Amino acid sequence: MTHYDRVKRTRLGDMLVDEGLVSKEAVIEALREQQRNHRTLSDILIDTQQITEYDVARILVREQQLPFLDLAAYSGHKDLVARFPAELLHRAAVLPLEKFGDQVAFACQEVPTGQVAEELRALAPAGFFVYIALSAEIRRLLGEYAPIASQGTPWREGSGPSADARWTNLFDSANQAVLAEIDRTPEE
Repeated sequence: MTHYDRVKRTRLGDMLVDEGLVSKEAVIEALREQQRNHRTLSDILIDTQQITEYDVARILVREQQLPFLDLAAYSGHKDLVARFPAELLHRAAVLPLEKFGDQVAFACQEVPTGQVAEELRALAPAGFFVYIALSAEIRRLLGEYAPIASQGTPWREGSGPSADARWTNLFDSANQAVLAEIDRTPEE
């Protein structure tokens, strides 16, 4: 049994609803969009500003007991990333980090499931490890190490300056929210 096989199988949408971060209806609508556009559930909910990437990371780390990895200072392994199809990495929002024999460690914004998990298993036959990371950092490193040749990217409709600006604004907003939480004096 691999590390991935041991990960608790609670669905992200259920965890977000249970935490009161989104409504069940919002998750259902996001799942419908996911079927149409093959994007991650977290991408859809983040783009519609119903949650932040910090919400996703916090829930997955706590509920699935997965380690969090800060990729802000991560230099990456371009050679390892090049061994995987760029389209898959962007679509799944996963970044190969390290290879241990035939096992691969990935930074993910959400735990890969279904077809994506099967595609990753085929490329890492001995299994894979999952670390949770912020989606903006995964996207930044994927853009650097595994750029998509076409103008658009498979993981985001309408890419280009407007999509980049949305991600920058979202990241800045989430960052400000975290800083405000840190600065808040605890009540005694």
